[in-house]
Amino acid sequence: MSHESIRVVSLFSGSKGNCTLVDTGSVRFLVDAGGSAKAIADGLQMLGYTLSDLSAVFITHEHSDHTHALPTLVKKHPLPIHMTEASAKALCPAHASFLEAYLVIHPDEFTVTLEDGCEVEAFAVPHDSVCCVGYRITCRDLSVGIATDLGYVSQRVYDRLLGCDAVMLEANHDRDMVKNGPYPAALKRRILSGGGHLSNDDCAEIAGALARGGTKALLLAHLSQENNTPAVAVETVLRAVERYGVTVTAADAEEATALMDVGRPIPQTV
Repeated sequence: MSHESIRVVSLFSGSKGNCTLVDTGSVRFLVDAGGSAKAIADGLQMLGYTLSDLSAVFITHEHSDHTHALPTLVKKHPLPIHMTEASAKALCPAHASFLEAYLVIHPDEFTVTLEDGCEVEAFAVPHDSVCCVGYRITCRDLSVGIATDLGYVSQRVYDRLLGCDAVMLEANHDRDMVKNGPYPAALKRRILSGGGHLSNDDCAEIAGALARGGTKALLLAHLSQENNTPAVAVETVLRAVERYGVTVTAADAEEATALMDVGRPIPQTV
């Protein structure tokens, strides 16, 4: 891959696990490491990578669907794990003690400059964890935003995603499917709350604003298997952005789905 390229691929996304590969052309890293280390290794292999190609992991927050694979992952291939201090303290004790040697601790918002000059900027995201961040990755004249767990779009989130060429954004649920579904009332309230997960309608609202700001590709992430479908999510968001020529794709729960490759948005599953 040439130095001018960037590749962003969701290896899998959903309540069972979340993991995204970013390849800047000279540096390769993961955003989150949920699921299993085997699933991550298998997903990388399908794309032509191995664990030894990775230089780091950036964690959004401490929930297990974003961190479960970390202990096994670093046993197989030791590498730095970038995480906020609050999230690190909230990891399960067994994981935290083992991972301590690999953790690179940061404040709630931080920026890491990679060896090729690209920047990974963490920004605060409203979610019911002790601390949750999204990421804006800037490489030369390209920028990609990742915000996959958020109850609502704060001004901070909007400001950091605005102007990104491509964005991986949560579209967790259809509100009517949640209200009419089998979940207990308490869980329904959590999902629909400002600290829970972003609905298709809320995703569509910010997607329209991002499209007007120049975003050309959207990858819908963290879809609920019980309260959403890829078709419903894509249709809802597409209505808000199709006039701007934006491609919209839903990330698969178990297979790799590309957001951006060599600077060109590609809508299909890889």
